[in-house]
Amino acid sequence: MKTSTKRNTVGEYLLYLYDNASLAAPPSWPPDLFALCGSLLLSTGAYRHAMLSWPPSSSWEISVGRIARKWRKNWNQGKRVPSEVRALWKKVLANLDIDLGEISGYRELCVAMLELCAIADETSFSLGIPPTTSNELDNYFIHAAQLLTNEEHGATLCEQVHPSKTRVLPKMHTPQSGLTFRSFSLHLALYPSSEMRPEWVTIPSSPKKHKLTLLLIPWPYVINKRGFRKVAGEIKMPSDFGFFEYTPDSYGNDIRGKVASLLERARKKVGHVDGVVLPELSIGQSEYVQVRQIVLLQSAFLIAGVYPTGLTAGRGGNCVHFDLPLPNRYHNVQLRQAKHHRWRLDRGQIKHYGLKNLSGKEEYFWEHIEIENRRLYFVTLRPWLTITVLICEDLARPDPVGDLVRAVGPNLVVSLLLDGPQLPFRWSARYAAALSDDPGCSVLTLTSLGMADLGCPRGRKDPGDRLVALWRDGGGGKTQTIRLPNKREGIILDIDVKEKREYTADGRNDYGATGYPLLKRYSFV
Repeated sequence: MKTSTKRNTVGEYLLYLYDNASLAAPPSWPPDLFALCGSLLLSTGAYRHAMLSWPPSSSWEISVGRIARKWRKNWNQGKRVPSEVRALWKKVLANLDIDLGEISGYRELCVAMLELCAIADETSFSLGIPPTTSNELDNYFIHAAQLLTNEEHGATLCEQVHPSKTRVLPKMHTPQSGLTFRSFSLHLALYPSSEMRPEWVTIPSSPKKHKLTLLLIPWPYVINKRGFRKVAGEIKMPSDFGFFEYTPDSYGNDIRGKVASLLERARKKVGHVDGVVLPELSIGQSEYVQVRQIVLLQSAFLIAGVYPTGLTAGRGGNCVHFDLPLPNRYHNVQLRQAKHHRWRLDRGQIKHYGLKNLSGKEEYFWEHIEIENRRLYFVTLRPWLTITVLICEDLARPDPVGDLVRAVGPNLVVSLLLDGPQLPFRWSARYAAALSDDPGCSVLTLTSLGMADLGCPRGRKDPGDRLVALWRDGGGGKTQTIRLPNKREGIILDIDVKEKREYTADGRNDYGATGYPLLKRYSFV
């Protein structure tokens, strides 16, 4: 059969998704089968109807695990798909002529597809994370790792389902409340959009270590309000709208010396520091190049908000750099991710922050940056720790980045801000709480001391004074706001992991393998 562009029936939809264009047998690679059946269940909402009477057998969980182990073993040995999978696929083939809008009336089909998704999910345990022992490596794991590093299309675990149609990615968290398709898998995530390109990076850094130590530097400590200024912009907008740029003062040797000093003081206090974090637009490109060298030479990673300087200056400069050392100290991985949404300043914010350069007839000012091709990095450092970084508005705007974050459920979301004090009732705390509840991420937000000060009224004691960071434990845990004391310049976070059991909506569980980073304590340097 030729690939169909129509998607009115089950068969036409599957042929559209499956580049191999042969449905006679189930895909031999489990993530492809997950993509086919999962896309049908998600696009039609049919997963809800399969749950009307559940489970399909008294030994559901045991049966799924047994078939999954057989499939993984068969795949590693080059053998065919297990007979149980082929039998379920025949039930799908018997219903290819059903209209997509009528799937909910065919419960046997819905159950078969959900069973196939569960088996493919169980077959794909531990993908995308560094193994703790060499015994965990098999050909299945290695093949998946190769698929995740697709330089042309970005990360996907699919072999024969094009990423423009849907992607399958590793999964770190399963929602423990509500009922969505995300509730039905532990190890595989379905991401049907092509607007956001995911990138998967695995750096096995101390895979057995159940602790993470971060140094937060809320730089700059003082912000010059004149750094916010009007610009013409190339886009014609109504008179109520204008554009602004933010160009901080250049601190040159100040920030380089400050990072080196704070790192040394932190190491004397707590031993090894795993990573250094600086806020949104905290350092220029030229300063970043030197700061990264200081940090990487200490075998720590760097997450920093960077603005362009010198020849690279101009529209389009708000990004995060995530740099990671490799075991050979002279080699490292450099990642760059641009901001996905412009900041919109209104008159209330302009007055609150005292930005007189932006006063005028305009009601709103848009941040004058280019929205680049959208990509989001997932960086896995340990079996329990996958980190993704967001820049300010990217935390608050659910489209398109939020859908991808919720699908994968990284263990830790770091959000770099150019924002006021991190009070528990402000927007950053609300959106951190949303990700903590579903899918279960722990969230760290960090702003500069300079912006936190701008957001506090002068002349009286303010509850937000010097509140530069906020931490929210995953799984709906507690929120902690962090105030930088006077005469202190950096914050050390001591993070532990608690491994919890997560359940799928169909009754399976991961036997306590999901990692929840929890803030144990913090101190100052």
